[in-house]
Amino acid sequence: MRSWGREGRAAPVVVLAALLVAWLAAGGTGAEEAPSDLFALAEEVYARRTGAEDARQAIALYQQALEAEPGRYQVPLRLAEAHWWLAEQVPKEERRALVEQGLVYARRAVELAPGEAETHYWHGVLQARVGEERGILQSLFMVDDVVNEMTRTLELDPNHEGAHYVLSQVYRKVPGWPLSVGDKRKALEHARVAAELSPDDTSRQLNLAESLLALGENDEAARVLQRVLDMPLTPGDEVNSRKDKDRAAELLGELGG
Repeated sequence: MRSWGREGRAAPVVVLAALLVAWLAAGGTGAEEAPSDLFALAEEVYARRTGAEDARQAIALYQQALEAEPGRYQVPLRLAEAHWWLAEQVPKEERRALVEQGLVYARRAVELAPGEAETHYWHGVLQARVGEERGILQSLFMVDDVVNEMTRTLELDPNHEGAHYVLSQVYRKVPGWPLSVGDKRKALEHARVAAELSPDDTSRQLNLAESLLALGENDEAARVLQRVLDMPLTPGDEVNSRKDKDRAAELLGELGG
């Protein structure tokens, strides 16, 4: 559920690495010992992540930045996202604690900036992931909250492709009436919008294919799955993009492609 880019010019990797090593060597325990802009450094470390350890280092920097600037909503917002991303890379038994902590940060971001679309988006994303980790009944209990947060996101930013993506996932995965709001047609509608708004994101294209498969639209689904395999990796999230390609190959194989 990757939706927002990064501003500013990237610092050279060597400089960033030197700053990080110096900060960690100094103890890295207080804002007074940190580089002048911990948030910018954390952004660079997070942007270049290739696995769980990189994400953990970025989280440590973001946490220090939060201590230094507790009123800067972008910091808990990124902490929420980073905890979500890390949870996607670790064994299942570690995921619940990560997404629950991410939800705490997401709530703080909403409190600091209730008028920002991204705060509601990540709050909804973390609510959904916490529900998944706690089990199906808890997921169903939280569905309305997730839908409400995505609806609020789209009110603030009608072209927020991430919100369309999440709504597609919700409508496709949860049961239909009378148990919940599941609706495979709505799922496909939102999947198409998300894929159109973010054509270079493998996760959005894979979700479109899965939404088509859920409705038995196998021919179009196969074409979209092949598109996922042919696409470059999603810039900025190559790790999850490789997983998208593996899943696309698996589904295409099941279709006999």
